[in-house]
Amino acid sequence: METLVEGAVAEALREGGGEVIRLYVAACAERMAPLFMGLRAGVAGREADLDFCARSVRDLWHTGPRWPTLLSA
Repeated sequence: METLVEGAVAEALREGGGEVIRLYVAACAERMAPLFMGLRAGVAGREADLDFCARSVRDLWHTGPRWPTLLSA
């Protein structure tokens, strides 16, 4: 059974265009970042992964047409 929120999100994604989709993806990725960080934070030698994850989530919020900075990092 679909809830009101699911319907509203689906409609916004269908009708909102690229910026709405990019913001939705950024929000979803940001919600998952703590899980990834928690799993990797205590593992020696994984600092670069943590930095990459943090930069990636940050860059997802920049919804302009230019490529995110993580591609040049």
